[in-house]
Amino acid sequence: MTDTLFKRFGKSVLLLLMLTVFAPATAKDVYGFMTGNGNNGEIPIGMYKYDTAGGTPELLTPLSFQFWGGAYANGRYMMILSDDATGYLTEGLCTYDLATKELKLRYSQQPYQCTDLTYDYSTSTLYGIMVKSGGEEVKPRLIQINTIDGSYTKVADLNEKLVALACTYYGDLYAMDGKSNLYELDKVSGELTLVGNTGVKCITSEAQSMEFDRATGELYWTGLDENEDTFFNKINPYTAEVVSSSPVENNSLIVGLYIPFTIADDKAPAKPLNLTATAGDSGVTLSWTNPSALYNGDTAEAALTKVEVWRNGKLIHTVENPVAGADETFVDKSEDLNGKVRYIVYAYNEAGRGEGASVKLMTGDDIPSAVENLTCSKSGNDVLLTWTAPTTGKNGGNVNPDKFVYTITRQPDGKVFENVKDTKFTDNTITSTCYYSWQVTCRNDVGESDAAKTATIAAGNSLTVPYTADFDTDLGCAQWLVVDNNGDGSTWITNGKGYVYNTSWTNAADDSLVSVPFHFEKGMKYVANYDILAPDMFSTEHFEMSLVGNNGKQVLEDLKNFTTPDFSNPESRKVEFTVSETGDYQFYLAALSDAAQFMIQISAFSVEAVNEMDLKLDAFTASKTLVAGEEAQLDVKVANNGTMNAAGYEVKILDADDHVLVSNTVKEELKAGETTIVVLAYTPEKKGTLALKAVVEAEGDGVAYNDTVKADFYVLDKDESVVAVGGRDCLTDYPFWFNGSAFNYAQMIYSADEIDHEACDITELDYDYINEGDDLTDKHIKVYLANTAKGSVLDGWMPEEQMELVVDGLATFRKGEHTLRLNLAKPFTYTGGNLCVMTVKDDSEKSDNISFYAAYTTDDEIRTALYYGEDSAVDMTQIKGAARIGYLGIVMKPNSLASIAGAASADEFTLVKRGNVLSLSNGAAAQFSVMTLAGKVVAVKKNAVMIDLSNMQKGIYIVNVEADGRQMVQKVVLQ
Repeated sequence: MTDTLFKRFGKSVLLLLMLTVFAPATAKDVYGFMTGNGNNGEIPIGMYKYDTAGGTPELLTPLSFQFWGGAYANGRYMMILSDDATGYLTEGLCTYDLATKELKLRYSQQPYQCTDLTYDYSTSTLYGIMVKSGGEEVKPRLIQINTIDGSYTKVADLNEKLVALACTYYGDLYAMDGKSNLYELDKVSGELTLVGNTGVKCITSEAQSMEFDRATGELYWTGLDENEDTFFNKINPYTAEVVSSSPVENNSLIVGLYIPFTIADDKAPAKPLNLTATAGDSGVTLSWTNPSALYNGDTAEAALTKVEVWRNGKLIHTVENPVAGADETFVDKSEDLNGKVRYIVYAYNEAGRGEGASVKLMTGDDIPSAVENLTCSKSGNDVLLTWTAPTTGKNGGNVNPDKFVYTITRQPDGKVFENVKDTKFTDNTITSTCYYSWQVTCRNDVGESDAAKTATIAAGNSLTVPYTADFDTDLGCAQWLVVDNNGDGSTWITNGKGYVYNTSWTNAADDSLVSVPFHFEKGMKYVANYDILAPDMFSTEHFEMSLVGNNGKQVLEDLKNFTTPDFSNPESRKVEFTVSETGDYQFYLAALSDAAQFMIQISAFSVEAVNEMDLKLDAFTASKTLVAGEEAQLDVKVANNGTMNAAGYEVKILDADDHVLVSNTVKEELKAGETTIVVLAYTPEKKGTLALKAVVEAEGDGVAYNDTVKADFYVLDKDESVVAVGGRDCLTDYPFWFNGSAFNYAQMIYSADEIDHEACDITELDYDYINEGDDLTDKHIKVYLANTAKGSVLDGWMPEEQMELVVDGLATFRKGEHTLRLNLAKPFTYTGGNLCVMTVKDDSEKSDNISFYAAYTTDDEIRTALYYGEDSAVDMTQIKGAARIGYLGIVMKPNSLASIAGAASADEFTLVKRGNVLSLSNGAAAQFSVMTLAGKVVAVKKNAVMIDLSNMQKGIYIVNVEADGRQMVQKVVLQ
């Protein structure tokens, strides 16, 4: 159930303090597996017995296995065991004899792990919540387990990770999630219906278990709360309310619960016969026949004393003086009947209550079934949806179409249309052309139906050139439809760069990528560009590109027995074509390789028109960082995309308002198909982000879409420079890790030799990152800086109070490759030695798409320390060292650092004042005491590398500094 149970559960608590003590008149036995206790492991794990009043757990058999759920089934206690905490070394479904205490291990040929198991006596089925397969996490799923060989069959995927499972005697399945929400669980669909929240906060990574006392219908639940105290609670299965709690000695957590039960005394009545329930306008009518036999099968010897009718755990009707074998009828006229109702009818005699007969039905309005006959059809640029309203309920109950409202969700963009009342709908909001599908759900006051989904169709205006495929977004990929013509399941899949076909070992390929429609003009020349990768792995591939329109199929390229010489770099290809008629056409990219070949990857697909004169801008860059007031060289890459040579063309650079900043007329001839770099000189005026665009103009250039390239440049102040430290050998998660805990800290020490710069002010910190997912917006980060004599993080973690907070705010990590520029709230005084940088991320975002550049270091040069946790306070026992140090661009500018007159003459024991911040020039920690001229102490800071007096009143103060047994006293003027 967990990788290491109770590793944080080491308290010396011997008895749980509970608000309510549940002490039934007669406690029943409880069996289960103890995974840990408050004595921190002094009591062995294994099989135990206690009772429903808590009691003292009695050890039956110590078992040194990891426990993954257990339940009593078919006369034996069954449990899933493994030899390790992860579940990789799985023993499988093992059996334990409660009488002989014998354990029979069984090595599993189908290894899996569950959070909890339960047995359904109504169908003789063992269920489990599977969360791992062979030690690897999987999507939580409900499974049925074969009690003979331990194999499993998947029932349904689950929308929540469930940690406890229990089944009533009559087959109602209940489950608990990690947030202590109790659900009723559908045994066929896996659908969860919320009952309620128990109000108990649990440590969700620890084991839990539930079990019904099937004789009484009482539900028991055990687990570990947020205070690391175990609990053994009785809860109401109809409301999720905690009815009572009882302690378990030694703060023991026993899971895989089993409560032995007896349905009835042998001489008690058998269950009533022929129980039916029918919902009508006047209520629910129950009909049954009173039993005329005993529970043990004998003919009744004692007359019936009464018959009771129970609804959802409550007694609602009693038949006095019933006659054995007589037919009975009762109408439940309760006004609040709504939803699923379980009725149980019991007969009594002098020996007690007999076995109950049970029936379950939906009362009131039911959740609608899925809509039927859903269709979609194009009407110009719009799409018309039609469907038929449900006539039955999802659970077999009644529905009223007058109460229906529909919700329509369009994919792949996820646009939602709500509160639709009619059974037809026109989607007139399509602006992007791609393949779409729509799903429709029906909702009433009770709930929402399952979704019905349309076919996938191309919608939107046909595309025009130029076109470049965007295989990195859902909408971009959705401009291509995957068609598995041979239906073998091996077909094109997207990998973020393009589409890949991995050849089937048994079937020849017949799989197409079909584009949305493109509009092409008769007589115009076009070219399709694409990259193809087909590594020669003792294989050859067959790829065909064709164009299909109203006048049939036109094969543009047919690559038979094709491979690329490079295993990772694709081959770029150009295919020129014309069309015989103006109209709409679709590209078909077909994999037609024989069976047992290797793979085809298609990427960088684009289509453009061919013109005699067509100059194209490929790139717009600067050779180095721009500095305000200094002339910069801007490089513009020009490509001749036409069919004739070009000369006398003009390249210009414009600002955001389209004012021309600089231009250059190029006289040299640029041949068709070649490229050149045009250099233009420009002097930026001020610091900041500069948005520029380059434009190329040539007489007769009839293709305008590729004449302009925009670029953002960052301009430094005139006296600023950038020092790059760390390195770019690899990628790491830090300094800001978004795939872990809510809080993470990274401390890195950059050496004086690495920085190689004299004392100065640091004004900005730049981190280069790659975000392969969506934008992460407004994430809270902090950055601290400190001058330090430490050369390694192994010398100890530097507390926040010894550092200067220079960044505290929200940062956005945009999709793609960017630089995070962190301007310091105020310049930091760097004294020329080693520099410690601590970064903090305070955000619960979960994303593994953010990476930062770093360099490798050696084992004896650990200059990075990391901490991750759910608590903002750093746990010193959890700090880890890393043999990598992050890349960082440090923006520096000269300052007027000068020692304050009269400073002590001891080596490097010099007080530095920058603004109202005082520190030692060597960055060492010291004790600072600040007094008024009258001798009143107004500020003290111990073991700190600086003291900030900005919040003090202006005036003259006496500062006393003590460090390494030395002391200095200095006057300071605050202005």
